[in-house]
Amino acid sequence: MGPTLIQTFGMSQLQFGTLTTAFAIAKLCGNIPSSILSEAYGRKPLLVGGLLSIATGIAGVAFASCYEQLMVLRLAVGLGVASTFTSAGMYVTDISHPLNSARTRAPMQMGMSAGLLCGPALGGYLLEHVGLCSMTLGVGAASLATAAAVFALLPETHRANPEKRPLRGVGHTLRSWSPILSGQQFRSVLGFGWCYNAAFWGAMALLPLVYVDLALSPTVVGGLSTVNAVISLAVTPVVARSADHLGKMAVVLPGAIVYGAGIILVPHVSSLLELLPVLAAMQVGACMCAQAQMHAMDLVSVRDRAKVPSLWNTFGDTGMLFSSFTSSLLAQAFGLGSAFYADGVLLLVASGGMFIMTRR
Repeated sequence: MGPTLIQTFGMSQLQFGTLTTAFAIAKLCGNIPSSILSEAYGRKPLLVGGLLSIATGIAGVAFASCYEQLMVLRLAVGLGVASTFTSAGMYVTDISHPLNSARTRAPMQMGMSAGLLCGPALGGYLLEHVGLCSMTLGVGAASLATAAAVFALLPETHRANPEKRPLRGVGHTLRSWSPILSGQQFRSVLGFGWCYNAAFWGAMALLPLVYVDLALSPTVVGGLSTVNAVISLAVTPVVARSADHLGKMAVVLPGAIVYGAGIILVPHVSSLLELLPVLAAMQVGACMCAQAQMHAMDLVSVRDRAKVPSLWNTFGDTGMLFSSFTSSLLAQAFGLGSAFYADGVLLLVASGGMFIMTRR
């Protein structure tokens, strides 16, 4: 949808980047409250509420008439994603333990990939044939249906404790992170996660501009996401088994190198055929890098594992916030190539530093 938004609303590189920045701000501000509310009222209310917020933010694009309204809608989507993913991460943590954490999380990742398998291709087709308004309304309706299915089918894994006071919970949550952050190894992995999030979201903010430069149709752009989803579905089980047997970081670091190198290569592509293998390699690298959060969860005590997703997401979202704005600013000032190079080099340097830390 990004290239179509750029063309429909006539946005500059910086304006499009700030849409991602608005999403990052909302997601960052929503992570801690989502974690607190999930502890107080259970996982399901946050899952359902997050999906409803996403449905509102996406369907609202059909009625948007200016850039400012798009910003507000991106804030709604960001809050919804924070609620959904934080509570989903805690839900998976409730039903897993360190010996099978990667394999337990794999079905959730595969489910997301299955959605990406059909959604973008269908969305791109609808975008090209029925228009932006009808497509966004359809996606909003699908999100609403998903919220209803979650409410009806998923069992609650955490007993509600309404006696907890959410406002006091913010300070309690921040204090509860202190013991987790006291471990140097955890801090190192968290720092690497920040760099990965910065590189990933910087690239995501810039890729729609590449699609516009290559004059790719919405159907083709959706097809690219479908190809990435197929790769993710095929690779995720293998990566999960490898991570559980070889160690998470033995999978993460090679993946980060692949992803960082792919980002650097993107500005050099001049056609769809050249872009496809680069994006495929980046998708494999992203699947491997996803194990970094699972490694962070394994570094803390069992009673603290449920706190890691919100801490990881909050810290990582500062990287998203930083890179989505700075990458678009670099692209506006110095060109797309410079922005991609900066993101790729950041991840490669972080990978080298993490490799040195693991060898000490």
